[in-house]
Amino acid sequence: MLCDLFKTPKAIASCLQAGVIKRLAQMVLDVDLETRTKASQAMLVLCADANGMQAMLTSGACDTMYPALNDTDTNVRFNVYETLIIFSASLSGVEAICRADYVPVLVEKAAQEEDTIKPLALQLLYNALRQPSGDSLREAQKCNAINVCTDLLTSKSAAVREKASLAMTSLTLSDAGKQFAIKANAVEGLCPLLEDPNWKVRANAAGSIMSIAIDDMGKVATIESGGIDRLVQLLRDPERLVKLNTLKAIAAVCPHPKAREEFQASEDCMAALNFLVQDDNDELICRSAKITKEVVEWQP
Repeated sequence: MLCDLFKTPKAIASCLQAGVIKRLAQMVLDVDLETRTKASQAMLVLCADANGMQAMLTSGACDTMYPALNDTDTNVRFNVYETLIIFSASLSGVEAICRADYVPVLVEKAAQEEDTIKPLALQLLYNALRQPSGDSLREAQKCNAINVCTDLLTSKSAAVREKASLAMTSLTLSDAGKQFAIKANAVEGLCPLLEDPNWKVRANAAGSIMSIAIDDMGKVATIESGGIDRLVQLLRDPERLVKLNTLKAIAAVCPHPKAREEFQASEDCMAALNFLVQDDNDELICRSAKITKEVVEWQP
């Protein structure tokens, strides 16, 4: 019934003034399944409202709902994850999630949840990794998040591969993260994803390789895993984000002499770069292609 009431901003505001959000967060943990299901649905609707989002912040609702990630019912967990993903779209929400110590349990859930829920756990983990202080990133690394995401790169679920490779882009931002990923053989798992049918997987894989390849051993791993030819092919990908991340990945790998030699020797690579440099319709692609072309053509 509450979901029906939440169809207008005025109705939502009235319910929030009555303190409904704190009670709803408690009801998400009720012993009755129907109550938990309805309450989690209502929380999802409220969180999509700006006033509802603010009420979640001030009421500590995300702290209260923490145990709901272990609910026996898939629908309840789904609703709670979706609510927290919306909630953590803002930095205030990210800080609240991190204060409530969600990161360790999200790493655990990414490994153990059923495939329909795993992408949500990974997305929420990715959101949490945006904490400006970097504390959540270090916490996730301590919890073996990179090993978990590396294992998930071979999942049969495209949604899981997409979110695992997305989380990897953040997990490898630090020098320590790059080292962890190299030791976990993450690059060997990422390079085949450059040919994935799902364009978001391809984009995230290229973005992760770009990050890891800043490290010299990451460059070596990319070369040895067949990443050079695959990156060249992606320069002609129809998706803009794939091309952008590919250009950055090539620029990151290219300082290695063997990689640069292979890129320079590839007619397809040079032809594609020349084409992208002349793309007057996309300033960002054009600028990125010019930078990458200069790195590829550099002579010692």
